[in-house]
Amino acid sequence: MTPMIECEKCEDWFHNECVLNNPSRALKSKAPKFVCPCCTRRYLITAEEGDSPLIGLSSEVRNFDLINRVSLDAFDRLLREGEALGVVLSELDELRELSGLISRWEEVVKKEIAKGPELDILESIIKYRGLAAGKSAKDKHLRDLERAQESRNVALSHLYLESLGYPVELPQASTLMEFLQMRDVCNLLFEALHNRKASKSNRKILSNSVLKRFNSKNAEVTKLCELLEKKQQLTNDITQAINSFLDDPDGHTDVWKKIPEIVKVAEEHNIVLDRLEQVRQMYEGVMRWEAEAQVALDSKVDIGKLEDLEVAYHRLAPRMQSPMLLSVREKIKSLQRLENDEIPPFLEESDLFESSVSNIEPLKK
Repeated sequence: MTPMIECEKCEDWFHNECVLNNPSRALKSKAPKFVCPCCTRRYLITAEEGDSPLIGLSSEVRNFDLINRVSLDAFDRLLREGEALGVVLSELDELRELSGLISRWEEVVKKEIAKGPELDILESIIKYRGLAAGKSAKDKHLRDLERAQESRNVALSHLYLESLGYPVELPQASTLMEFLQMRDVCNLLFEALHNRKASKSNRKILSNSVLKRFNSKNAEVTKLCELLEKKQQLTNDITQAINSFLDDPDGHTDVWKKIPEIVKVAEEHNIVLDRLEQVRQMYEGVMRWEAEAQVALDSKVDIGKLEDLEVAYHRLAPRMQSPMLLSVREKIKSLQRLENDEIPPFLEESDLFESSVSNIEPLKK
């Protein structure tokens, strides 16, 4: 039985002599690690700059050598020469059979590529996942979309792997690999664009070498990269504004007034920042407090209620002043004067107070 080795990524099995440059040495290892040619090329796009999913694998195992293969043109020329001989040869029959297999393979690949990458479906899956996050059961429509795309990914990967089994170099294999990589690149961009968490890795995604290659020649990838760059810039702007406000609330009242607008923009662009959430909760709490404080100022309440309101405000926004807070404090002082039988300053300065005093003086005499 021919020894075989399993790919750690796709879990397909391959003959050692077909994919390893030193099969006998690899067999001596207790648990040889191996990543097949297809996965080697596909999964490199998800690695960080300067990193690789093959790091840690021994050099004699991770560097594969396929069997010597001829070009498709050379194969076609060899078949034509054999047909021109006009004799019956078993080798010629094998070449005809191989030619038929290659033609069928090329036809299947042509149909798959003609379907297009289905980027709209890939994007829909990412969006549905965001909506279904936290739910106990996924939407049936989402599960159907995921199964369909997973099946297609498997079919496309197997088609590429099949091409590696032919002793002929097939130009469409490279086209198929680029097609697979383009789907992976766009999926990566969709994740970054529609993910609710503002990822710090967006900059690394944009610096990915494979993504740059696609960005230079694919309009859809270019558009997605531009959207991701805008999201990253918007994230930076929001972060800077929120940090400035939290460092000096009274010095950045303009940011405070725009909190609802900033929150709305962040939600529209799927940006979630911990400090933005902190300020949003503060803003909503202060708005509720101001509504309650206005009711208290417009009605007859005891001084204890107003003092409770003052304490509550300091819990919500300990470093920020508010005109409503100043009104509450003034009302507290006014009530304290009345409790102490003090004349409010504004009455002492009025003509009404002076006339009242002049009327009282004769009565004292």
